[in-house]
Amino acid sequence: MFDQEGHFRIDASSFQALLRNDEFPWLIDGVLLNCTPVFFETRPLYHAFLENLSYELDIHPKCFAIRGSWLLGFSLKPQQLWKPVGEQSDLDLAIIDKSYYEQIEDQVRLYDRLHPELRGSQYDRRLTYRKYFYHRYFDLPPIAAIKDQTEALGKLSNKYLKRPDKLNAFVFKDWWSLHSRWEYELQDIGAGLRQRRYPKNFNN
Repeated sequence: MFDQEGHFRIDASSFQALLRNDEFPWLIDGVLLNCTPVFFETRPLYHAFLENLSYELDIHPKCFAIRGSWLLGFSLKPQQLWKPVGEQSDLDLAIIDKSYYEQIEDQVRLYDRLHPELRGSQYDRRLTYRKYFYHRYFDLPPIAAIKDQTEALGKLSNKYLKRPDKLNAFVFKDWWSLHSRWEYELQDIGAGLRQRRYPKNFNN
């Protein structure tokens, strides 16, 4: 299923068969964390992108992974399950770095203490996902670390996606946190297919 550039070539139907066989460890470690994202035509282009990320964010290039539909060619998000990737699709990035995570965490906690009047649904979501040791970009307040991140990712988004707002970051404390998140998501999709909560094909 891997081509010569490391892309994992699979359609939604075949992917569902792997979920039915509960092959989560292999899917995560052997595929999602190992394959070349379909966004990049070749493996060297992907590595060049990681080097650019490393330079802009001052984080080791081994501390990044791609999530979302540009990884396999279709979405694994429940609201858009199996939707084929397209030119308007965002490129979702996982940053796995304890120091960077803790920098953001410290700034977020300080912001929340200083601005209790701004607490709302975004704040509630931060509390929920904090238990899983990861931060979602759309739940974070305007702290210094996120302003710097937005500027850095904007440069690369312009370069690779021709727009400044198409490269998004999810920050994980460690690899176990990312692995656990992927395992939860894959198990949910598998259970949803068995219970017919999720469709087998993308519905517009």
